[in-house]
Amino acid sequence: MAFPGTKISVILCIRVICAMALTASAQTWNEGDLVFVIPHDANAITAVTASRSAENLKTPDHVAIAHYIGGVVPYVIEAAPDYGVCLTPIDSFRIRHNDDALRAARVTADVDVRRSVANALRHVGKPYDDIFADNDTAFYCSELIQKSFVNHSGQRIFDPIPMSFRDTQGNIPDFWINHYRRRNLPIPESEPGSNPAALLQHPAVSLY
Repeated sequence: MAFPGTKISVILCIRVICAMALTASAQTWNEGDLVFVIPHDANAITAVTASRSAENLKTPDHVAIAHYIGGVVPYVIEAAPDYGVCLTPIDSFRIRHNDDALRAARVTADVDVRRSVANALRHVGKPYDDIFADNDTAFYCSELIQKSFVNHSGQRIFDPIPMSFRDTQGNIPDFWINHYRRRNLPIPESEPGSNPAALLQHPAVSLY
């Protein structure tokens, strides 16, 4: 026989323990670390970036920047389809993405972390770039990092790379054909850009 309020107390305890676990696991992250999302299933993004992913790791389809407000509360700065460029509490970020699918990495080059994070924060509120254009004011996830991270001389650490919308067989999946057809735009094959898998493989990025 349970005492009144026992179930509620147990639920509250579980929620508190989960929240503590989420925060504790993020304590190893440094300001400015990159947080990669590794999906369990292949999707339209991984289909065209898989060949450029590390052989011993599934292909990431999203990347964000670790940020500590007041040095205590962990957030990520991200460019996400439903939110644009935004600050997301880490617990909300983990709920949206499977916890097991997150891998953290550190930029090991001569990075000016403070300036790089400030660059990313200046873009908060801007829209998501669903056409992956290099010359507009919207951002997609890896583009935010590529255009924000600088060294102590103010030079960008990550150069743009030619984008590819082709799978490992050299075909453009129907998803991307229809995506750009609906927007009456050509597929920006070989145009300058970025993707999470390319960032993960960059020599200036080290998983931990």
